[in-house]
Amino acid sequence: MIRYIYTFFVGLFLVIFIGMGIAVFYTAPKAPEPPMFYGKELTAEEQQQQKAFDVKQKAYDKEMQHYNRNASVIILSCAVVVLVISLLVAEKLGVIADGLLLGDIFTLLYGIGRGMATDSNKYRFAVATVGLIVTIVLGYFKFTKHQPAEHPSAKERG
Repeated sequence: MIRYIYTFFVGLFLVIFIGMGIAVFYTAPKAPEPPMFYGKELTAEEQQQQKAFDVKQKAYDKEMQHYNRNASVIILSCAVVVLVISLLVAEKLGVIADGLLLGDIFTLLYGIGRGMATDSNKYRFAVATVGLIVTIVLGYFKFTKHQPAEHPSAKERG
């Protein structure tokens, strides 16, 4: 049981590490401060402030779409690197490699989530394609490639 808990936490901390790395080294645009007008008729000056905020908010939304696209590329690249590392060390590190593989899945989901926050359907499709390919490769190497092939004569004895 402790092995599964450890594997889970290695995976969880891997995605936290990558997410925090993105936040520290590739900072997100700062959201504009909304004007605070509550329950009253707006004056002409307040209407101007609201319009200025709306313009800033639209610019921020566009910046965030670009930021999310770039962040998802970085995150998916990290997921591919972690996949390669975990598959290379799978035989030697056992439970740590399993944690890295689980963390890779979490990282992949995080990157896909960031990619879905963009404005391009083509980019979203590309992100989903990368996610599918990485998942299939991970499954192939983890569950298929390392299993010994069944000898044909074993079926005859069955």
